[in-house]
Amino acid sequence: MNRAALLWGSALAVFCCAIGTATADMPSAPATLDEWAEGAQLFDGLGGFHRSVTTSSKEAQAYFDQGMRLL
Repeated sequence: MNRAALLWGSALAVFCCAIGTATADMPSAPATLDEWAEGAQLFDGLGGFHRSVTTSSKEAQAYFDQGMRLL
Protein backbone atom coordinates (compact mmCIF):
# COMPACT_ATOMS: atom_id res chain seq x y z
CA MET A 1 0.00 0.00 0.00
CA ASN A 2 1.42 3.36 -0.84
CA ARG A 3 2.01 6.00 1.77
CA ALA A 4 -0.61 8.51 0.47
CA ALA A 5 -3.38 5.88 0.53
CA LEU A 6 -2.45 4.92 4.08
CA LEU A 7 -2.47 8.57 5.17
CA TRP A 8 -5.87 9.26 3.55
CA GLY A 9 -7.33 6.06 4.98
CA SER A 10 -6.18 6.99 8.47
CA ALA A 11 -7.55 10.51 8.14
CA LEU A 12 -10.90 9.15 6.95
CA ALA A 13 -11.07 6.73 9.90
CA VAL A 14 -10.41 9.56 12.38
CA PHE A 15 -12.99 11.77 10.66
CA CYS A 16 -15.65 9.02 10.77
CA CYS A 17 -15.01 8.36 14.45
CA ALA A 18 -15.33 12.08 15.21
CA ILE A 19 -18.66 12.29 13.39
CA GLY A 20 -19.96 9.21 15.17
CA THR A 21 -19.08 10.69 18.55
CA ALA A 22 -20.56 14.10 17.70
CA THR A 23 -23.88 12.69 16.50
CA ALA A 24 -24.33 10.04 19.22
CA ASP A 25 -26.27 12.42 21.48
CA MET A 26 -28.45 13.90 18.73
CA PRO A 27 -32.14 13.03 18.92
CA SER A 28 -33.55 10.90 16.14
CA ALA A 29 -36.04 12.24 13.62
CA PRO A 30 -39.71 11.95 14.60
CA ALA A 31 -41.24 8.65 13.53
CA THR A 32 -44.94 9.55 13.57
CA LEU A 33 -47.12 12.51 12.60
CA ASP A 34 -47.94 13.07 16.27
CA GLU A 35 -44.22 13.34 17.06
CA TRP A 36 -43.74 15.82 14.17
CA ALA A 37 -46.63 17.95 15.48
CA GLU A 38 -45.41 17.95 19.07
CA GLY A 39 -44.58 21.51 20.08
CA ALA A 40 -46.00 23.08 16.91
CA GLN A 41 -47.25 26.62 17.41
CA LEU A 42 -48.75 29.47 15.47
CA PHE A 43 -46.84 32.76 15.50
CA ASP A 44 -48.22 36.29 15.30
CA GLY A 45 -46.88 39.09 13.14
CA LEU A 46 -45.97 37.11 10.02
CA GLY A 47 -48.29 38.97 7.67
CA GLY A 48 -51.65 38.26 6.17
CA PHE A 49 -50.95 35.82 3.34
CA HIS A 50 -53.80 33.34 2.81
CA ARG A 51 -54.25 30.62 0.23
CA SER A 52 -57.27 28.34 0.57
CA VAL A 53 -56.53 24.63 0.66
CA THR A 54 -58.93 21.70 0.60
CA THR A 55 -59.48 21.02 4.30
CA SER A 56 -62.31 21.29 6.77
CA SER A 57 -59.80 21.95 9.58
CA LYS A 58 -59.32 25.60 10.47
CA GLU A 59 -56.15 24.60 12.34
CA ALA A 60 -54.69 22.90 9.25
CA GLN A 61 -55.47 25.99 7.16
CA ALA A 62 -53.79 28.22 9.76
CA TYR A 63 -50.63 26.09 9.79
CA PHE A 64 -50.54 25.95 5.99
CA ASP A 65 -50.83 29.75 5.75
CA GLN A 66 -48.12 30.16 8.38
CA GLY A 67 -45.81 27.82 6.50
CA MET A 68 -46.30 29.84 3.31
CA ARG A 69 -45.59 33.07 5.22
CA LEU A 70 -42.38 31.59 6.61
CA LEU A 71 -41.23 30.73 3.11
